[in-house]
Amino acid sequence: MMISAGPRRWYAPGLRFSCLRCGRCCHQHGDHRWIHVTDVELAAVSALLETGPEVQQVGGRQALRFRDGRCPLHCDAGCTAYSARPLQCCTWPFWPENVYSQGAWKRRVVSLCPGADQGRLWAAKEVEQMARLLREADRGA
Repeated sequence: MMISAGPRRWYAPGLRFSCLRCGRCCHQHGDHRWIHVTDVELAAVSALLETGPEVQQVGGRQALRFRDGRCPLHCDAGCTAYSARPLQCCTWPFWPENVYSQGAWKRRVVSLCPGADQGRLWAAKEVEQMARLLREADRGA
């Protein structure tokens, strides 16, 4: 799924987003069931937590094993590894499937995340850079 890089992209004025650390994105919903991790990311999380979370193989890649429908790094107080969270988490909500269209943004982000359309204005170039980082990581798997 490609996002538009042309002059008529729907998010040309930018997108507002500020992480409120509510954890709603850390729960299984729709087709979001996995947090893919590289060995480097897993090592960083493990060093921070002094223990490694359980992983499983999903589509030939390592992924954190969700417990009761939520990311194992999430607890009632929020993300236990926020400073070392994986790229997939760092690039939320600017995933290609979320910024593909304004309808996708509303369905997949605004309806879920109280930080959507709030706070910092992310320039279109920043949105595209985040989406590109995740897309490149997915291709490198």
